[in-house]
Amino acid sequence: MAGRRISSLSAVAAVAGLWLLLAPASLGGRLSYVVVSQGTSMGSSLRYGDLAVMRHASTFEIGHVVAYEDPDLKGRVIIHRVLDRKDGRLVTKGDANDFIDSFRPAEVDVLGRMWTRIPRVGSLAIWLRVPGHAAVVTGLVVLMLIGFGPAREQPPREARSPPRVARPSGS
Repeated sequence: MAGRRISSLSAVAAVAGLWLLLAPASLGGRLSYVVVSQGTSMGSSLRYGDLAVMRHASTFEIGHVVAYEDPDLKGRVIIHRVLDRKDGRLVTKGDANDFIDSFRPAEVDVLGRMWTRIPRVGSLAIWLRVPGHAAVVTGLVVLMLIGFGPAREQPPREARSPPRVARPSGS
């Protein structure tokens, strides 16, 4: 019993640790997850379908790759490198661009600084944005839940009645 309790506490501690490390900012964590779904402005450092994991920071330095919503582009999230600071705002540019961004976010507008990128993982999120694809996946999950519902327990072999053997009738 004590071993089971220790295992349960270890599992809870592991889940809590993962939550503290990986929780999204929208749920009180320190991370934002951004799927690269268009553009080539960051060259080979970020590609279509990559998942960029952005970590919240209180300040951003020259050279950091940051994500921010650009109101000039209908709120689309942009991931670019910080080149400079001017008048309390960040000057940013895509690595592959030959121009500096016209919008200059304040530090409070920045979602975070790039912590890591996971190649191609965001492609699944892009694929699931198509309503038909999402419906198929949802249907498969429901079917799996129905099919793999609680299994009926079989009684132990000795508790089962012996199989009946048909005996020939007549003379």
